Amino acid sequence: MVRLETFLFLLTVTLVFGQDAEYDSMGYSVRNLEKEYGEKETLRVFQEGRIEDRIPSYIKELYSKNRTEGEETKQIYDELQAELGENREANEAWTVVARGKAASMKDVLDASFRLDATFGEVNGIVSREKRGFWRWVRRNWRKIVRVVVTIGSALLQNSRNQYSMG
Repeated sequence: MVRLETFLFLLTVTLVFGQDAEYDSMGYSVRNLEKEYGEKETLRVFQEGRIEDRIPSYIKELYSKNRTEGEETKQIYDELQAELGENREANEAWTVVARGKAASMKDVLDASFRLDATFGEVNGIVSREKRGFWRWVRRNWRKIVRVVVTIGSALLQNSRNQYSMG
């Protein structure tokens, strides 16, 4: 009985921490979407530019389920938007990923990894060239990745459901 309880505890810990690790990298998360849904469908979703357009409604829905989480996500997203106005390179990469300006899936992946290098931790190493006002955004990069990936995944799933019904 003790072994079963230990196993269940370890399984729970693995699932909980494994879910967060899933959102460490925008690049790897986008690559996983591509593997799951295929290059053509994934590229179409990123080219349509509906990801950024849907972030406010995602935050609103999150807020209705968990007020604290919704407020925190909104604050993080607002700060990201403010900082994108200050950093041309990051803004260009965000435009490819969230605003639909990609010519190919390679463009989306390259831009995703550039965003990781700017805001996130890639392989545990925080970008040294970006300090000061980027620290707050970098600490919260996982939440931004989660928002983009969740919206992208929902759009892909919706697309898949439309094709299977029609």
